[in-house]
Amino acid sequence: MKNIKLLSGMPEMSYGNPSPVCYIGAAMRLLEYLGDPIEQDELIALSGVGLCFPWKFNSDCDEVSVIPDIPSRTFGALGYESEYYAKDADPECVRTKEFYISKIEASINAGRPVIGFGLVTDVYSCLITGCDGDALTVSSYQTDVVTTSDWYDKCRGILVVGEKTGERLRGAAAYKCVTDWAGRFRAARSRPVTANGVTYPQNEAAFTAMCEWLLDDNQWHELTSHELFLKQSGLLLAGYYRSNLYSYLKRLDAEFPGVVNPPALRALDDMSKLFPGSHASDLWLRECVDPAIVDFAMLRDRSVREKVERYVTKVSVTDNRVQWALFMPDFIKKQIGDNNAALKSFEYLRLPAMRFVGREIIIGEYRPGVEDTDRANRSEVFKTLDAMPEYNSEFGYDLLFQHHYGKPVDVERWHGFWGRFMSLDAPVPDGFVSFDLTPAGEGEAGPPYLSQFAYSVFSGDVDALHRTEGFDSDLMYDVTRNIVLGDDVCIDYPEKYWTAEAFRNGCANPGDAYLFGVNLDIFSKGV
Repeated sequence: MKNIKLLSGMPEMSYGNPSPVCYIGAAMRLLEYLGDPIEQDELIALSGVGLCFPWKFNSDCDEVSVIPDIPSRTFGALGYESEYYAKDADPECVRTKEFYISKIEASINAGRPVIGFGLVTDVYSCLITGCDGDALTVSSYQTDVVTTSDWYDKCRGILVVGEKTGERLRGAAAYKCVTDWAGRFRAARSRPVTANGVTYPQNEAAFTAMCEWLLDDNQWHELTSHELFLKQSGLLLAGYYRSNLYSYLKRLDAEFPGVVNPPALRALDDMSKLFPGSHASDLWLRECVDPAIVDFAMLRDRSVREKVERYVTKVSVTDNRVQWALFMPDFIKKQIGDNNAALKSFEYLRLPAMRFVGREIIIGEYRPGVEDTDRANRSEVFKTLDAMPEYNSEFGYDLLFQHHYGKPVDVERWHGFWGRFMSLDAPVPDGFVSFDLTPAGEGEAGPPYLSQFAYSVFSGDVDALHRTEGFDSDLMYDVTRNIVLGDDVCIDYPEKYWTAEAFRNGCANPGDAYLFGVNLDIFSKGV
């Protein structure tokens, strides 16, 4: 191709100018060059960077471009056509050097730089601003360089930006873009990505890997790049991504009132408070973890690392809250709509102290409409409770009360009990058990539980409401829990975790309501 251009006038790129995230910096400079500048927080939010977190302790960076969804979807949200070609994304499809050159030449001749990955250092992003045969002119955080024939071997891929065919997402459409990203990254927690032969866990899995690394004594005999992996290329960037997302959503909320789910802003505010030690290129552990951590070498001591691990866990839990508050409202609508069910009402109740009185279910699992050996037991339970009307509570429905005695579900098996909430002084008949519930307070795991709960009432056929396929339990359980998570209300798991199916028309008929124990007095812990 003749008359190949060398694009001139490209603004300088350096660390923090315009962004410490090199992919974001490259995209910002490209848009600025095209006369369509964008604020960093808006680009971070719409590109998905604001909700991502890839990390691996034997990698020297947390570069967001290792997640194929990010470069492949960024410019669509900004109104541009784009093509993303990545070697790692499709190893079976080997594109030749000539293929890449043809794409780069065509874009530069059209006056548009190309974003390249891996050309300068490992997975870092850069801008390709010139092409002359085997030689590429590259603008990066490192320097403006000319790379020759070896660039193809290092190249991890390119992102070619085409014509602007639409408008940048705004208002409800922009928020929908953000919530879609939240759902994607929640689903990606068990789906690592690979770049240059390195596997990167994402989001919740990344925080879990970091915690395991901190508690692995074998990793901490010698401190090599540990500080970089934990702080600058780890937690510092995670906090930076969420901080920019928070900044953008606050602006979006001010411009388009009612678009942003308020609990998402609350969760992001709590996330920002976890990073008081964030500085331009460091995270001071003495500010965000413990004032006693004045030297990173102190992390050779396991007890110090355990403090950091608890901090990382808190960051992870708060990050889950952010994701849930963003994507759950739309997800719940889809769950209900796809299953021919309807949510008739939902509310949070805080009842006085009371006592659940009942008897443990005889079989291991109850399903409406299925003949079981527990039917006589159930009938006897409610016949006995019917004879105690003076001890009725204000919430008097027949219940299948369920919990794990305050232990994680993988430690203690499920226990179900037929019974009712009665007054606190209700006697316990022979062969029955009781569990007290109190309106507030924290204590040892297990009973007394809290008499605070989310209460959902449903309509739909029995099979729809009790369908288990595709659910953690069934539709009523999942939807009730997911509303709580979307509201950023605390499920005090596992210590005070309990649920109940309510049989508003008596236990002889199918249940159509669900109770999920919550703690309305403290911030959300998630589940």
